[in-house]
Amino acid sequence: MVLELDPSRTSERLGPTPSGWRPRTMSASGEGRLVRMTALTRAIDVARGPAGIYLAASVLGRIGSIVLIPLYTRRLSAEDYGTYGLALTLLNLLPPCLSCGLTSGLTKEFFDASIDTARARVGSAAKGMIVVATAFAALLAVVIALALRDGIGPLRQRHLFLIDFAAVGTAASFIPDAYLRAAQRPRSVVALQLGTLASTSAFGVLFVSLLGRGVDGAIEAAVCTATLTGAVGVLFTFLHLGGNDIVATTRRLIQFSIAFVPHFIASWAQDVGDRWLLSTFGAGRALGPYYVAGQLLSPVPMVVSSWNSADTPRVGELYRAGGRAAVQGDLRRQYKGYAVAGVLPALGIVLLSPIVAPFIGPNLRGAIPLLPFLAAAYVVDALYYPGANAVFYSGRPRAIPLITVVSAGTGLAFGYVFLQWYGLAGIVAARILTSSLRAGLMGIAARLLRANPIASASPG
Repeated sequence: MVLELDPSRTSERLGPTPSGWRPRTMSASGEGRLVRMTALTRAIDVARGPAGIYLAASVLGRIGSIVLIPLYTRRLSAEDYGTYGLALTLLNLLPPCLSCGLTSGLTKEFFDASIDTARARVGSAAKGMIVVATAFAALLAVVIALALRDGIGPLRQRHLFLIDFAAVGTAASFIPDAYLRAAQRPRSVVALQLGTLASTSAFGVLFVSLLGRGVDGAIEAAVCTATLTGAVGVLFTFLHLGGNDIVATTRRLIQFSIAFVPHFIASWAQDVGDRWLLSTFGAGRALGPYYVAGQLLSPVPMVVSSWNSADTPRVGELYRAGGRAAVQGDLRRQYKGYAVAGVLPALGIVLLSPIVAPFIGPNLRGAIPLLPFLAAAYVVDALYYPGANAVFYSGRPRAIPLITVVSAGTGLAFGYVFLQWYGLAGIVAARILTSSLRAGLMGIAARLLRANPIASASPG
């Protein structure tokens, strides 16, 4: 059976049908013959549509940080650059935690609603998220004031206050991005990211280069960018989205989203726990080059995220039109697409690394030999998403945080042991192992749910 999406719900902007099938010719009997596109053809085809625009948006949003690498690596020591990287890791963790996972519920709220009511429902959820995030940020500020007077590791108490404040802005900045991506308005997403690019670059140059504030200035620049983009998110929520059913929507959605907080924490631990291990156990000088290597490889998750941004709404439309079975039947296409999205940029960065090396400060050029190994981990990370999509729509989404917690805990344990035995090389090996474990377990879970239609049809 071929699924036909409702044209009133799926605009031409979605491009080819989500399953990747296209009619080519008609036989003499009048039956349409369908052929599956290869992964590379699919990549080229999708890149011409929303995914290509989303990639441009991701590049614009992150290129400011990449452009600042030559400035920061020359103005900051290896230890200071590592401290800056740790600050950014906390700024990535706090928004979903302070919002009780509501940042992830915005897209679900969009697809659970009809086309006519989606905007108001997302608006109600977004307003509730802002209130929840602000309240928990205030509580965290009290904790920082009373219990963290000496800071955490190389981060001082003042840094923690700034990061806590900026986390609310970062959470609010998710609102227009999530809504516009779900609504398939990629050009508006690009406009948002242009603003992020301008603010990231301007604040970085101002605080680090012109004012010469060193690592404090680098952290302050990130905080100012988060505050500005957060203000845009608040204005977008109250002036464009609307929605007044705040309490009921937040109460209902938080019951869904709170289960994902352990997932966010575990994902964060998997992605950046290695950096905290390096800082905590006396390998601080290796942290700077290690973080620079991650930044140089950031186009890989950019491309994968862009692919995901274009493909996830397609999967949502498949679910809306054909239910869980349609999502399960689309798995092979998703794995091929994500593999191509991960391999191509990773290979390109590794091949171009000799050209990039002269632009990095001499004390941080140790990042270059790490690139091929970390690139392998990033490629494996891309293969996590297809299984996660299938599990999410299977009716048992709580398997996602369970798998992430198990793989992150295992990765931290191996990271600690390997760091003692092999130093930085051990951390890199543990990173690859953790990525492989998470992607593998998620793929197994997706296949088990496909093989067991009763479990797949049960609510989680």
